[in-house]
Amino acid sequence: MAIKDLLRLRVRMTWSSLLSGGASAMVSSPADVTPEDKQVTISLLLQSGASIAEINTVRRHLASRREGCEAAFPARVWNLILSDVPGDDLATIGSGLFAPDPTTYVDAIRVLARHRIGHAVPFCGAVSS
Repeated sequence: MAIKDLLRLRVRMTWSSLLSGGASAMVSSPADVTPEDKQVTISLLLQSGASIAEINTVRRHLASRREGCEAAFPARVWNLILSDVPGDDLATIGSGLFAPDPTTYVDAIRVLARHRIGHAVPFCGAVSS
């Protein structure tokens, strides 16, 4: 069965997932950003002292599409989420794959500006579009 056929059936489906540390790095699909550019950006954020929430704010806004519940809607989704994030914020664990995104593109740009790395980010136009 093709993916498109599965997506048509999702209205009657129940999906389940296991989400743990590192999920966001494996799942995000950058929009017009190469994997190398994404790696450089994350490295710059880590070196600048950005928090995991700030890193995920930028990472979320590099994705060309959202994953998780948005992809599965209107199916029922059951998640087992193992947190490696202080405070267990669902919007931060795995870049919030199964939570509403509380951030905006402007927030992502502010993170880059706050850490003074916007000039070094190879695809800065992709975040601001």
